[in-house]
Amino acid sequence: MHLLPCSITHTGSANVSAYFKPTDSGHAMEDRPVLEATFRGRQLRGAELKLPVGYTGFLLEAAAGETQAPALGPCLAASCHTGAHTSGGA
Repeated sequence: MHLLPCSITHTGSANVSAYFKPTDSGHAMEDRPVLEATFRGRQLRGAELKLPVGYTGFLLEAAAGETQAPALGPCLAASCHTGAHTSGGA
């Protein structure tokens, strides 16, 4: 997770996939390829992670009318990902 202190006043949709394109850095961390991308001139690094079986991950966004998501306030689940069994590996 990255923290990017910035202010974006645009409130409409954005074609993120056209501009945000992580690429393989050529490095690995714990046998996973490290991905790199930039956002507003800042370098981001990360890796894709598979959730363990029985775990659920949520991407949260501020509820309508909120300028930021309160620590334990109302949020909407923008997407949900669940760990599932896969064949051939851990």
